[in-house]
Amino acid sequence: MRALLVLVAMTTTTAAAAPDLALSATGQGSTLVLSFENKSTHAIHMPIRVRAGETMWDWLTVTLTKDKTAHTFHLIHSREKSVMEYVDIAPGATIRESIDLASWAFSDDAPLAPGTYTVDATWDMTEPSKAKLTATTTLTIPAPVEGNCTGTGTTDLALFARQVPSTTQIEIGLHNTGTAKLCVASRVRAGDDHDDWLTVEVDGKTIHFDDTRTKAIRVNAELAPGATAYLRLDLVAWAARKRNNAVALPHKALWATATYDATGETDVWRGRLAAGFPLVLP
Repeated sequence: MRALLVLVAMTTTTAAAAPDLALSATGQGSTLVLSFENKSTHAIHMPIRVRAGETMWDWLTVTLTKDKTAHTFHLIHSREKSVMEYVDIAPGATIRESIDLASWAFSDDAPLAPGTYTVDATWDMTEPSKAKLTATTTLTIPAPVEGNCTGTGTTDLALFARQVPSTTQIEIGLHNTGTAKLCVASRVRAGDDHDDWLTVEVDGKTIHFDDTRTKAIRVNAELAPGATAYLRLDLVAWAARKRNNAVALPHKALWATATYDATGETDVWRGRLAAGFPLVLP
């Protein structure tokens, strides 16, 4: 009984009715910032995120609208194990939660093209009480700028990778997750696009995306915060090249891992990133 009394004393927050909690939103690059304001005279104890290898927000639905085209997605992926994290919001206080929507849109097969989006956010909560909170803002996604940029960054870059649905193409994204500009090595123009820094491991094989060439122009891209440099490559066609020993990839469900290795660079972003993705070749 003594232990039970201690536990109760530690969790003496009160359930929140919908008017007790106000939701507002702002956009910063590709990041949605949600603000939860406690308008009551008591503390509010509520779940805010779920950790499951990656961070998820089970209660959040987002609709992005651009040029009269809307796309709605939920910020949940399948998982086997997870831990729910809670926050305590003092009376009159505000807590903020920042969510980069670029990775979620990409994994939902709707990569964010540059431009301005209207964002409608719905937080559908069931505890401490049932309430549906809504907020609207805008996100302006900057475009990558190709040119002769330079930089010495080693952090704040994310690698996106996916199969373009119902095709043999893969799409790779280099995404700036930070608050300062980055310069990245993005591709090589050699008649067709090459990517000297990219490999994909699939079915026990490593596919490279560089090849013999007589002329080539390296393309760097400057990424403002929230910008992403995308590149599409035909995985099956590249695997069949002599450079990759004319590999024939099987037409079955596979798991692939893309690796971007720029550890040898000195005048652009330097580091190594990896991202896994499901692959089902048509």
